[in-house]
Amino acid sequence: MTRQSRQKRLSGRAADATPLNIDDSLIFRLLRLVNLTAKPFVTHFAGLHDLTINEWRIMIVLANRPDIAAHELCDLVGLDKMSVSRAVRRLVAHQRVTRTTDSLDRRRSLLRLTPAGMKTFMGIAPTASERERDLLASLDDRERDALARLIDKLSKQAETWSDDSEPQGAPLQKP
Repeated sequence: MTRQSRQKRLSGRAADATPLNIDDSLIFRLLRLVNLTAKPFVTHFAGLHDLTINEWRIMIVLANRPDIAAHELCDLVGLDKMSVSRAVRRLVAHQRVTRTTDSLDRRRSLLRLTPAGMKTFMGIAPTASERERDLLASLDDRERDALARLIDKLSKQAETWSDDSEPQGAPLQKP
């Protein structure tokens, strides 16, 4: 749908006056895509394995990069410290992740999937990979490459925002 056809469809609606129009906002559309891709996980695996979507995302990282610290997980997954801490705590409690002390820096804890965690990961990962292939099959090679470059570029820009920086525009106020 083109911008012009979206605007025509929305004319006369309250959405025309909102500062963040869901039909024009790329961020909203990306969030929707993420939510649509997460839906099958929630439907088929979350209840079966007593696993949240954030725990699954952390398991993906740990399967690919074992022995990393929680702050590195925050950077790789793009989640805040509290969400990562909560998910890691549950993964440890369910014996899917172990926490060990770094031999080079005793103040640092390293995280790794346990054999049970790896078994859970290996039970879900093929379906997740198949879904990704199915989604990306709608794009040709050039479009997939362009999308990957654009996502990397946008991610790099978003990484420049610090957690404590105030968003541009009006300061946040309680209603």
